[in-house]
Amino acid sequence: MNAILGEAEALRRDLRERRPEAAVRGVVVTYPVGHATMHNGPLHRGHMASTRQELARRLAALKGFAFGGDYDGVRHAGATAYFVPSDTLDAATALRAGICGEDDLFGGVLHASPKSSRKGKERVYSDR
Repeated sequence: MNAILGEAEALRRDLRERRPEAAVRGVVVTYPVGHATMHNGPLHRGHMASTRQELARRLAALKGFAFGGDYDGVRHAGATAYFVPSDTLDAATALRAGICGEDDLFGGVLHASPKSSRKGKERVYSDR
């Protein structure tokens, strides 16, 4: 684990040194859904949340974006946001968050809720 954290910090340091004058073009945010939204639950502060946050940090570095933590509609209003959700999103949730296409998230969006019938479960867009 320490090797991975050291590698991540080295990547961040290297990117800062190579592009110190680069303007931030947007923000990468995590987007907890379902059980991951329970701030006191094991998924939010545990391994899955830490993994999602580190993935978002690395994606931010690769895209030249800032890392913004968990999405907050007020704090991130007006910013170009790239989402890293904790699960596949349904279309209504994606639209509420401002996700308009495959360039807006690292994941997928379904036409219907994952709890609905098999019909309508095809992906609207996905980059995986």
